[in-house]
This record gives sequence, structure tokens and C-alpha cells, in this order.
Amino acid sequence: MLDFSSKIRNAGIVGAGGAGFPTHIKYNQKVEYIIANGAECEPLLYTDKNLILNFPQELLFGLSHAVEALQAKKGILAIKEKNQKIIEILKEEIKKFPNLEIFLLSDFYPAGDEAVLIFEVLGRIVPPSGIPLDAGVVVNNAGTFINICFALKGKALLERTLTINGEVAEPIVLSLPLGTSIKDALSFSGGVKISKFKVILGGPMMGSIEEDLEVGINKTTTGIIVLPEDHPLILRKSADLNKEFKKGKSACDQCRFCTDLCPRYLLGHSLEPHLVMRALAWENLRLNIIESTFLCTECNLCSYYACPLFLSPGKICVKFKSILIKERKKYPYKNKFSLSLPFRENRKIPLKRLIQRLDLSAYEKELNFKKIAPQIKKVRISLKQYNGVLAHPIVKSSEKVSKGQVIAEPADAFGVRIHASLNGKIKEIGEHIIIEA
Repeated sequence: MLDFSSKIRNAGIVGAGGAGFPTHIKYNQKVEYIIANGAECEPLLYTDKNLILNFPQELLFGLSHAVEALQAKKGILAIKEKNQKIIEILKEEIKKFPNLEIFLLSDFYPAGDEAVLIFEVLGRIVPPSGIPLDAGVVVNNAGTFINICFALKGKALLERTLTINGEVAEPIVLSLPLGTSIKDALSFSGGVKISKFKVILGGPMMGSIEEDLEVGINKTTTGIIVLPEDHPLILRKSADLNKEFKKGKSACDQCRFCTDLCPRYLLGHSLEPHLVMRALAWENLRLNIIESTFLCTECNLCSYYACPLFLSPGKICVKFKSILIKERKKYPYKNKFSLSLPFRENRKIPLKRLIQRLDLSAYEKELNFKKIAPQIKKVRISLKQYNGVLAHPIVKSSEKVSKGQVIAEPADAFGVRIHASLNGKIKEIGEHIIIEA
């Protein structure tokens, strides 16, 4: 009989919050607490909120069984206190699960960052460059626990629930087969209302622009945001990195707002984006300063909210971090003790204020889950559905496959299985597997 971790792996479960970390890896050791992350702090996304509202029993079932599997003290569902309708439902449902409780969060960004969430819920600090396990905690997105529930009942992960918002006729939350193209996904929201637009995959803060509308959604696609191509956020995300380096080198006045509002700095981590910006101009300072960019979680608060000159310390931190990773370097002070700063509480950024700063208020409205059975004729399923190497296809071109059939096996212990999301015939195999009904 398969154990808890194996059932999750075979069902193809990865983190539903966007990072795509293979879930089964987290369930091979004991921890003190398990946290279900229901914060959903990205602007304009309503995916997790609707999943919790529509699948509260499945969420709590998955979380409770995870607590038992890891022999944890307790499972904690963290959700924003503004979601009173959902909270009332959960208060009734959770009575059936004595090993679970609810924690209410205030409405700030990035409340869903793992390290921030752990500090809010338990008062524990994940050490610099560490992971939640270093604090005795496992964190998974609320949607992940719903998927775990289905996995324990023998159902593989075949679809993705996501938000479609912005310049579309009908902003909605719905579930689509994995591999559904962005173009087809947009058709279920009534299509795009404007002719010149750009698409952000994910949320406005951490998401990226996707030019190819034939790209298929995957297990980590939390949202599709459509904005005018001249929207300030699109222009910022599209900015040339070399120009951003030059602007940072010449224009940064070292006001240090980027550092003072950095969520990880406020937890006591030694990440100070203003010093990274200073290092652009002072070569002799660069080595020891850019090592701190390993601690950047790419929340982009420094770039899109803090900087009064519209510079991009976030992009520059990410670039330096990628260089260090390519050079196979590691953060030299891993697990160094940290202590949160006393003024942290007064520097939380309210989500509503962030939405105003991003000029997204026109798109801020409650979205409900649309229960439809989309008729998809073609899917393009990526063999990299998780944070790891490509899976190995085990099907051949022109082969007929059934919905739920395994079409790719993981290349190593880190990966997960990939399944066909519809009935059809294999049309192409590369880094993607294309299936046509």
C-alpha cells in the first residue's frame, strides 16, 4: 500500500501557490506544525478564496491527513480576516477536525510569503536562506491541500483553477484542463476587450509577461491578467534590464525606502536592496553585498511600491542572484540567527494601497467561481510542470491516450508524474506534449 508521500507524488501534486515545488518532498519528515496558506496576497487574484469557499471540506480533509502523516502538533489554516463569509463556513467545518485551527491575517502584501506567514502565525523566523522546515514548519497553499485530498482518493491532478482578470469581458475564476492555451482560456472570459494588450501570467507583482498566447496553463498558473500594453505596470515589467542597470547606477539617491519596506529585511535578514543599488556604482563593494541577493524572494515591493524614482532594485537583485547561481555559489551565512525589527508592524503595506499604487483599482472587484465544463480540443502540456528538470515522456506520437493516463514520469526523485488532461491523440512530443481530442 502506498504511503502518504507516494500518493501525492503519483497524483502529480506540486505547490499550487505558484512556485511549483514538488509537494511530496515536504512530507518525508516530522515537523511541529503544518500551515495551509490561504492568504492570496497578490492583487486581482481570487483563486484561493474561491477554492476555499467551494471546497472547505476537501481543504480541511487534506490538511488534517497531512498533520497525521507528519505527526505534527497541529494544522493551521491562515486566512485573511476580511473574508468573513468563508471564515463562518470554516468555523463550522473545522469542528470535525480537532487537530486543526484557523488563524486570521490582516490584509497586507506579501502576507502569503512563507517566511512572513510563519512569523505572523507562529512568531518564528525562518533563518536567512533557510526553508520552513528549519523553523519546524511545512507550508502549502490552500489549493494544494485540496489537491492532496483528491490524491488520497485516487484522483490525479488534471486541471488548474485560476483567475482571469483585467481587460476581459467577464472576469472570472474557473477550472481548466492542464495545457489549455492562454488564448482558449481567455475565450471563456468573453475575450479581450481591447486590441492592444499584454498578458501577465500569475499576479501583478510576481507574475511575468507572456507573449505567446498558445502557451498552455500549468499546475502553477494562478492567474491570467490582461492589461493595456501601455499600462504603467506593463511598461515596468517590459523595461530593458541593461537600461535598468544604467538608471540605477546614475539615479539612485540612496533614500533606502526599498530596504525599509523589504519584508525579509524587516524579519532581520541581511538583505538591503539600497546597498545592492549602491554596488552598481561601487565595484569594490559588490562582492559581499550581492551575496545578500540570495535572500530576495522576488516580491517586487521594492520596485513597484517603495522606490520614488521608479527604479528596479528587485530586478537587479534577481539578476545578481541568477549570476551567483550560475557560478554555483551559495549564500555564505545560511541559517544565521535573525530577529525581526521592532518597527515591522508599522511597515506592512495594505493591499488596497498597493492596488492604488499599481493603478489597478479599475479591476478590483470580487470574482466568483464559474462552474462550467470547458470543451477543450487541444492541450499543450509542459514536461516541466514543477520546479525541477523535464519529465520523461512515456507515450509516442500518434498514440491515443485517455484522460488521467500517465504520459510522463519524473526524471528523478524530485519530480512528479504528468497526466493527460483530456482524451485524444498525441500530436507532438518535445518540451511539451500536445494532445488533440
